[in-house]
Amino acid sequence: MSTETAELAAVLDECIERVHNGESIHVCLADYPEFRAQIEPLLNMALLVSDVPEVSPSEEFRRDAKARLMMRIRQSQIETGRPRRGMSWLSELALAWQGLRQRLARTSTVAVPVALSMLLALGVSLPVLGVLKVLPPPALAAQCTLSVLGGSIEVQYPGSTSRQPGVDGMTLLAGTRIKTSADSYAVLTFFEGSTIKLEPNTDLEIRRLEYSSQPSTTIILKQWVGRTWSRVVQLVDPGSRYEIETPSATAVVRGTLFATEVDNAGLTRVATTEGVVGVVAQGEEVRLPASQETLVASGSAPSPPAAVPEAPAQLLVSVDAPVVASVRDPTGASTGYLPDGVAFNQILGSQSSSPAKGAQQISVAQPVSGEYVVALRYVTDGTAQFSIQGKSGEKIFKQVTTHEGTAGSEWLVRINLQVEDGRIVDSQVSGVEPLSGAPEKVVKVTPPARASGPRAPTERDRERSGDKGQAGGKESPVNVNPSDQPGSSDAGKGQSDQQSGSDKEKGQSDQQSGNDKEKGQSDRQSGSDKEKGQSDRQSGSDKEKGQSDQQSG
Repeated sequence: MSTETAELAAVLDECIERVHNGESIHVCLADYPEFRAQIEPLLNMALLVSDVPEVSPSEEFRRDAKARLMMRIRQSQIETGRPRRGMSWLSELALAWQGLRQRLARTSTVAVPVALSMLLALGVSLPVLGVLKVLPPPALAAQCTLSVLGGSIEVQYPGSTSRQPGVDGMTLLAGTRIKTSADSYAVLTFFEGSTIKLEPNTDLEIRRLEYSSQPSTTIILKQWVGRTWSRVVQLVDPGSRYEIETPSATAVVRGTLFATEVDNAGLTRVATTEGVVGVVAQGEEVRLPASQETLVASGSAPSPPAAVPEAPAQLLVSVDAPVVASVRDPTGASTGYLPDGVAFNQILGSQSSSPAKGAQQISVAQPVSGEYVVALRYVTDGTAQFSIQGKSGEKIFKQVTTHEGTAGSEWLVRINLQVEDGRIVDSQVSGVEPLSGAPEKVVKVTPPARASGPRAPTERDRERSGDKGQAGGKESPVNVNPSDQPGSSDAGKGQSDQQSGSDKEKGQSDQQSGNDKEKGQSDRQSGSDKEKGQSDRQSGSDKEKGQSDQQSG
């Protein structure tokens, strides 16, 4: 083994150990810029094959895999036109992997074992292969939970031609198709906290559910017919996607409330309540801000954005501290907050402000006939004032009540509405009574971890920081709060928390930059990578702090 190869192997071993201990690849590579081009693809390969079960390829497969890999190496040499004389096997393998990595990532469930088999076919005993279970692979399958609000639901599993009854609380994977009957309602709660409500006679297919260690999430649905109501949590990572495909269009969002309707002819209507939705068809896109809608016929481009017609009726519930409120409608869907900060929005066309500022308002556009239940939960002792009012043209009813309660006590108010032609023609509001059992069907999720867990400080950490008391401090794993709800009040709180996190990250990055000044020009050029790794870990703690603040509120 040449001196260059031995040095490269030693550096690779060290980086693998550091990554195994929870350190960012970028931070490790910053210490060895001269080997970055060769080591980076190998470290990424180690992450890509993590959590993959052992494979035992046949001898025939080994021979074929080796021939294909060697052919790819030779092809890379020809395409690049670079001299390869004297290159080590590590350099050859790194070059080949750079060309194959994107192709493998597209079909990770099959390609990862194939890539591993190729390495085995070469007889390579790479220490890289021992770094399994470091981080999740770039794309991992995820799941969602079905909540049956009422009526009968049919579920068709991937690969099956028959449908089975949907059961409340069942777990669904990508490839599953869900259909509601004429009198049924259902809610899907995804792994990162987003929800979609299915109205009657809706046929929806789950195309893709994935998360990765970037972090990014992918949720792609196909709505064949019917009406849905989506509440999408804010997608922070640029690579995250939430899309609803229909026979005539695709709706792309990054954190919003919107409705999607598809008729039997494929005509699609998308209407935004909060946030912004992009609707794409025939190579053209329109962007819909709040209170805007578009129509897309099969084979046509989206129509220009137009104002959503004003609802002929509206139900408004307002409460003051120390109460947190929610509203359940006659379909079984609920909108509001729980005392622990979990937010939910399942009622078509509804909105809820955050109770963090001491007051909360829930609005329900286009209420229907039936009973609405308002749940009132006290977070501290005190007297709360709440009002319930209905607006419908010139007809308005309003009831204002004060009620005293203790921390942890729960109460409810019943509202019976009679609606004709979209207008409220009669209403009855009950008095305050004790709440027995939760009226809402809310699935609380724990989103996938966004960063590696705590690790012990290493000697290199202490050397780089110049302060043994500071370096290598334990990092907090990142948790995404599923209750982050889009909307003016929630968005303002989220921006405040993010700004606080940015200030802390800036101070940490400045301090790290000062400690690294003596490392020279090379390290300064890679400082952005170090700061990025540091900021990612700091961001996890800030997000946890924001979540804790919200829960305590």
